[in-house]
Amino acid sequence: MKFQATVDDQTIDFSVETQTQGFSVQINDSTLTIDCIRLSPYSYSLIINGRSYYLSLTNKNGGYRITLDQQSFCVQLKDETQILLGKFGLNKTIADTTQNIISPIPGLVRQVFVKSGDKIEKNDKLLILEAMKMENEIVSTVSGVVSEVYVKPGSSKNKGDPLLRIEGD
Repeated sequence: MKFQATVDDQTIDFSVETQTQGFSVQINDSTLTIDCIRLSPYSYSLIINGRSYYLSLTNKNGGYRITLDQQSFCVQLKDETQILLGKFGLNKTIADTTQNIISPIPGLVRQVFVKSGDKIEKNDKLLILEAMKMENEIVSTVSGVVSEVYVKPGSSKNKGDPLLRIEGD
């Protein structure tokens, strides 16, 4: 999947591909192999090309504030759809306020707490994902309305699979 990040007025085009162990990121002619472990709803342990990093992120002004090993950056992120809409001059669309909640780990969906049409707030409990006999609570990172639920209790999901979609306020 292709993305575009804007960091301090610099635009970076990159693509992400899921692998059996983590994922790879292609930036220009460089490929980064990344293994990611979620530590909490907003923090991750990353191994990038064999080197360990600590990453935390928070929503900020429609983008993210990313702290990577004590260095902070404000990042605006666009997916393929948003990039294409921007090329056609349709920058402010529903795609700008839509967020897919993605599975941070492979696991079994145990319980779903929301349905399509539900109004939710940031940090509301969305579902329980079981992995290795541990229940992982997936919470919303934004406020809005649940527009689609892609999972049912008992369904298996891989890391990176979409779980549900939220239309922002």
